[in-house]
Amino acid sequence: MYTYPMPPTFVIAGKLNREYILPPSGQPLLDSPGGSLLYAAGGLAVWDKSIGLVGRVGEDYPHQWLRALDERGFDISGVRTLRELQNVDLRAFIAFTDTNERSQSNAVSHFARRQLTFPKSLLGYQPPDETRKDPREPEPASPSALDVPKDFRDVRYVHICPFDFVSQSQMVNLFQGRTQPDRELGSCSRLYGSCLLA
Repeated sequence: MYTYPMPPTFVIAGKLNREYILPPSGQPLLDSPGGSLLYAAGGLAVWDKSIGLVGRVGEDYPHQWLRALDERGFDISGVRTLRELQNVDLRAFIAFTDTNERSQSNAVSHFARRQLTFPKSLLGYQPPDETRKDPREPEPASPSALDVPKDFRDVRYVHICPFDFVSQSQMVNLFQGRTQPDRELGSCSRLYGSCLLA
């Protein structure tokens, strides 16, 4: 495990998943690390390497993926492995058509149409049903303000990726409530699809 000499310059809070992606052409990505947390961290890593990650995974999340992040210099001390997430499906399926339209449903038919073998690790997958979620309840896979390590709490730059409103609000309150008046807090809203800087 990498030893972090000081608190990171940037903190990113977001979700981690196991992705199954069928691009419009080329080889599919099957059971690869993904999620808003990794995409935001990968983009920021082009400019800066001092990045602390805050997220949650279940015990079945591949530990080698977390080790790889650690070896690349990301501070993963804010990524919590939780036993209670063992029944939470962290898989995400996305198929792109030849016109680059995106689909998250009917995984079996997308594989069949491309004459690809359906992966056993995707059996039983159902896309998340957004209509059944109570907006007043936090999602178990969303990072919580309690997941943020103490040495992350005074950083100047914070990016909060899209996840449930309750957890996002708690995260915003945690970072805005700190005593640094020049802190820059960015968050992305799933509802509006835009990033806000406060």
